[in-house]
Amino acid sequence: MSRILVVEDREDVGQPLTRLLERHGHEVHLHESASVAWKAFQRDSLFTHILSDNDCPGMDDGMAFLTRVIGLEHGLQHTPKLALMTGRLGEWYGKELLIHTCRRLSIQFFPKPMDFDELAEWAK
Repeated sequence: MSRILVVEDREDVGQPLTRLLERHGHEVHLHESASVAWKAFQRDSLFTHILSDNDCPGMDDGMAFLTRVIGLEHGLQHTPKLALMTGRLGEWYGKELLIHTCRRLSIQFFPKPMDFDELAEWAK
């Protein structure tokens, strides 16, 4: 079982995503803003996975949140698998730049609408 921290401000995305991951046996902690998720992560960094929407309130974006987590990797007992999701490719980043940045930082990239089979595989 994985412990997954999810950052998604849209309830119509976050709730079904949480239910899907829980049906696969995972413990999910859903937060609607990156700043609240960051505080939760600072209190309890034992998440095996972190999935963040790129367009989330509370920080510049989801990539900023994930790079903060990356900055702490050396002090963590366990390094979580990271993923970024977005349905707004090209509005803030070019698609190629966003995907390249994710690859360079070892962040899984999920475009919305998401392939739930791929998500379930990532969460293992």
